Amino acid sequence: MKNLKVYITVLIAFFCSSFLIGQKVLDKSGKRPNWVNGVVKDYIIVTASGETAESAQSNALLKVKERIISAVAENVQTSSDYYRGDKTENGISTFIENFETSTRTKSADIPYLKGISLSKAEEFYWEKVSENNKTRFYYHLKYPFSEMELKSLIVDFDMADKQLTLELEQIIDSSQNITSLEQISYFSLALQKMSKAFIDQRKEKADVNIARLNEMLKSVVLYPISNTLGEVRYSLKIGDKVVTTAAKPKVTSVNNCAKITEVLNNQTEWVIKYNYDGCFDDPANAIVVSYSMSPSMKNNFPFDVNANKAQIFLKGNVILTKISDQGSTVNAKCRMTVISKFNSPVTIDKITLVWNNYPPLVIDNFNKQIQGKGEHELVFDLPQAIDKAKCSASAKATINGNIQYRSVVGEKSTFNIYDQDMTTDW
Repeated sequence: MKNLKVYITVLIAFFCSSFLIGQKVLDKSGKRPNWVNGVVKDYIIVTASGETAESAQSNALLKVKERIISAVAENVQTSSDYYRGDKTENGISTFIENFETSTRTKSADIPYLKGISLSKAEEFYWEKVSENNKTRFYYHLKYPFSEMELKSLIVDFDMADKQLTLELEQIIDSSQNITSLEQISYFSLALQKMSKAFIDQRKEKADVNIARLNEMLKSVVLYPISNTLGEVRYSLKIGDKVVTTAAKPKVTSVNNCAKITEVLNNQTEWVIKYNYDGCFDDPANAIVVSYSMSPSMKNNFPFDVNANKAQIFLKGNVILTKISDQGSTVNAKCRMTVISKFNSPVTIDKITLVWNNYPPLVIDNFNKQIQGKGEHELVFDLPQAIDKAKCSASAKATINGNIQYRSVVGEKSTFNIYDQDMTTDW
């Protein structure tokens, strides 16, 4: 391998020399040294060019680092042997190319590589040349790099490699117990970085877990806890597990009629409060909640502007049927049909029935709830016997009184019964 490198270096030097024959040297740092484009034991010889002296110098230092990384990659036998057996279609050249990329990633924090600088170069030489009527700089470096330094770097590389393996296992273990969406993003980014650092089975392991975390993020749902007019409560769930996030959701309303007044993060529960005064009675009305981190993290929470409203009225006759007859009085059952205008619950608190020239009959603490728009039948026994003659339909075919009721939010109202048709079976 080392003989091959020497041969390639000499060959490159030959071509470079041939190319430079056609160039005109405008300026140079001094007499051209013998080591330029050559090979010297325990040294790295590089040549780099640039449009300025500074860029040529910077490119030369970069080439020194790349040459060192390449040397490390070629000498790490454990990974080398594994990868040559694992990927054979393009032979050694493919191995070196991929393994150098891996080594570069894992060696990024090794102090020696960070310390590569022009001050450590033993010699340098530069030329300012004219090429095709353009000025260009060529910078040559003779940088010390011994076998001992190479072995030390290989040890550092192995340590960094083992540390990455340990970090990989720790991240995978920690990602099994996700409690927040931020953890999903953090673990995913960490694994993506590690995936670039690996060329063996660890890369596949990292990629599998990246895919698992991505699917986990896509599976987050906004689970309704309660949805009442003016307020929405929900939690974020992955399956049956509640997760948290510090990210604030985007909250809007269909038709943009509702004004969002508050968005509260109670960790395991989000609370959204809104004013709906600007909304019409529209079945499409809804609060829309979404998160930018995933298109699937979105939910519509519908609302009915009439959800807290209550309004009722009577329909048809008030029907009284005899339960028992005591001669001049009867115990009776009353049946009446009420219409609810809205879907929201309505609680009937009290019913009062009034006949002419007869004391009002009060059905107190009725406490009957009806729900849903449309007809509802109320059936109840009168709390006391009534006069058969004075309270019969033959004596008076209509009845007066009122029905007191309240909405789901406790707002009280009264429907007045005035000359409502009445029937009796006596």
